[in-house]
Amino acid sequence: MRTLNFSLSLNKGDFKFRPTLNKEDIEFPPPLIKGSSWGWGKTDNKIFYNKRKQLKTMNSFSYFLKLLSRKDYSTHELLQKGKEKGFNPEEINHAIAELQSKDYQSDKRLVENLIISAQGKYGKSVIKRKCYEKGINIELFEEIWQSQTAEEETDDLADLKAKIMRKYKIDSFQDLDPKTKSKLVNYLSYRGFNPFETIGNWQKEELNA
Repeated sequence: MRTLNFSLSLNKGDFKFRPTLNKEDIEFPPPLIKGSSWGWGKTDNKIFYNKRKQLKTMNSFSYFLKLLSRKDYSTHELLQKGKEKGFNPEEINHAIAELQSKDYQSDKRLVENLIISAQGKYGKSVIKRKCYEKGINIELFEEIWQSQTAEEETDDLADLKAKIMRKYKIDSFQDLDPKTKSKLVNYLSYRGFNPFETIGNWQKEELNA
């Protein structure tokens, strides 16, 4: 009986190498299959995806925090920004709720700041329109407007009156020439004031002085 000897020559390229990976080497694990060689249980899977969800929420929170560090945003504006960025609606709502709980975002404070910055420059209708454009509840605006401007409105109109008299060189509002009155109407209307009511009040003030 003869014995035949064979020699087999193999090159490295004939093999497809698959490295051995540990659980820690994988950033995102594949879907778990019961009885798979990964050996991760349902609890591990749940913890992983909860952490992943938490990471996304933290990302949206950080994004909103970055926006708010530059200027105030309304709740509606943050919702829109979050959607444009591709965040999940649930994550967006969670992040905004956390911002509000830490007092980093407040529609009420935003309205208050808009009113303060517009004092002596713009009237109620302009500020109200800005709030509407930001998606702020109009009832909230009305409530803050009443509480914040009740005592200051008279002083603001007095400052506005003095500014207009200097700007248009007006000594009296009783006998305004048509050209000057037209300029006043445009000036007041653009800033959200009722021009005829405002000018009429100033005329009455002069008569009662």
